[in-house]
Amino acid sequence: MRTKVYLLVTLGAVWGAVVGVGSSAIEGLPVWLPLVGVGVLVMGLSGLADRWVCRPVQTLVTQAARACLPDRPLSTDSLPRDRFDEVGELARAMHQLAKNSRRDFSEARQLRKTMDERVRQATQRATGRLTRLAMRDPLTQLGNRRFLEGHFESLFQQCRQSSVELACVMIDLDGFKPVNDTQGHFVGDELLRFFGGLIRSQIRNDDYAVRYGGDEFALLMPGLTQRRCHDLLNYLQDLLSAHGRAVLPRGISIGLSAGVAWMVGDGCRTHDQLLKLADDRLYQVKRENKAGAAVAR
Repeated sequence: MRTKVYLLVTLGAVWGAVVGVGSSAIEGLPVWLPLVGVGVLVMGLSGLADRWVCRPVQTLVTQAARACLPDRPLSTDSLPRDRFDEVGELARAMHQLAKNSRRDFSEARQLRKTMDERVRQATQRATGRLTRLAMRDPLTQLGNRRFLEGHFESLFQQCRQSSVELACVMIDLDGFKPVNDTQGHFVGDELLRFFGGLIRSQIRNDDYAVRYGGDEFALLMPGLTQRRCHDLLNYLQDLLSAHGRAVLPRGISIGLSAGVAWMVGDGCRTHDQLLKLADDRLYQVKRENKAGAAVAR
């Protein structure tokens, strides 16, 4: 644009010089006089054109080009906004455009942060829910074997470090197979669901209750005394038997056998050793065909 303005000024000056030289020749004036005047005029007009038109317009072009670059905010400090001509109007329009752009950019960045945070929180909630579901038995709402594998060792170490007794109770339902065989799996599932609810109603906040598999259950109970263990198993036995008499046909009974191992009392050094000892005692009770809430010690 600067070249075009200079060209127009120069062409106008040259035309003026030609006319001035012609007039001087006619009037008998020196030829160099209009040429000097034209030169001064060209310089003056060029300077004014550069200051009033070329530089402001070039500033607008430069700022507009910078606005197209990524991560380069549009700065309007150098725009000629105080002018009252078309260049000033264009500068003020670009200034307002820059303000709107910065505001929209700030709002978009905040919205992106908000959305990222919400996505992160939703992902965490979904992941946590899936983890909990993966460690829960859907029928009894107790923990499953995966839950036991993920928490048993840490609970064992905590009890060891704090010198708190830890009891591992393995429970197996007696007579459950005949219920499934004669009454169907629906009745068997309802029986397991009832027993799971019975266990949940009796355990404490620090206890872990797990459906170990089939009709076998495991309880991990820190600080449990032998008296409390005996009362708990008798209570479970009595309510389970009473429920069986209420819902099962005559001649079909349901009960439980249990094996208990103690971390301190039995000198178990690992959680696997504690679990195996409780399981061995459970099957010792079942082999001996002890009735009721039999506990092997």
